[in-house]
Amino acid sequence: MLNEADTRAKLIDPKLHQSGWTEDAIQREYYLTPETGGRVVLEGNVEKRTKPKKADYLLRYRTYPIAIPEAKAESESHLAGMQQAKEYAARANIPFAYSSNGHRIEEYDFTTNEQRTLDRFPRPEELWERLGLVGAELAPAPSRATARVAPTPTLAAKESYLPTVSPLLYPFHYSPIDKMRPRYYQEQAIYRVIERVIRGQERVVLTMATGTGKTYVAFQIAWKLVKSGYMKRVLYLCQASGEPGGCRGQRHEQDDGLLCGSGARRSGHKAHQQ
Repeated sequence: MLNEADTRAKLIDPKLHQSGWTEDAIQREYYLTPETGGRVVLEGNVEKRTKPKKADYLLRYRTYPIAIPEAKAESESHLAGMQQAKEYAARANIPFAYSSNGHRIEEYDFTTNEQRTLDRFPRPEELWERLGLVGAELAPAPSRATARVAPTPTLAAKESYLPTVSPLLYPFHYSPIDKMRPRYYQEQAIYRVIERVIRGQERVVLTMATGTGKTYVAFQIAWKLVKSGYMKRVLYLCQASGEPGGCRGQRHEQDDGLLCGSGARRSGHKAHQQ
């Protein structure tokens, strides 16, 4: 019987490939806490870091994190990793969780709160359709007059101005200089806000603690909405030009529909383009 590592390599990986999951859609050892360790705890008078939490796999539909599978050794029950997979998926706000011993697969669907046993992993397109964002992703940006009603327009009723790709699926902005990528909680914030926008919600308040990347998250939201073609223009304001982080690193031409500025009244300077 295969141990867990061999089960992943020889049984689970082939099953994922057979269901259409390509290597660029499979992220192995997905960390939900910093790789340097988890929380700092006290054991007597000694500080000690807990082990970092990491899922065996994260599956993405294009850029969207959609499922977390946990692997167990071939000799174990396929149910053995279900609780852990659900815990990780709930922590990262990911809609589907799986546990497998390489032969049988257990699925938990957070959108319906239902659990079932499968003989294969669902295909990427199947999970995306089940998530219920297929209609919303092609809808034009709602006007202020219709945003409160928030119906998802039918294909026949859509306006001529349509996004070229869903803002949920448009790639994050990546700078080769700072090489920043969203952490799992930043991804959650970005995707949850965009989901509400494309479903017609007119106002969204996002609360994040100091130092968790509020400016970075706000910029990525604006970037995905504009670059996908979902919105023509976004006015993106920082609190003040002197704020640490500010709009630095998010400099893009106004022609692309994104105007980035700093708070004029607080900083004593006019809001400026960057």
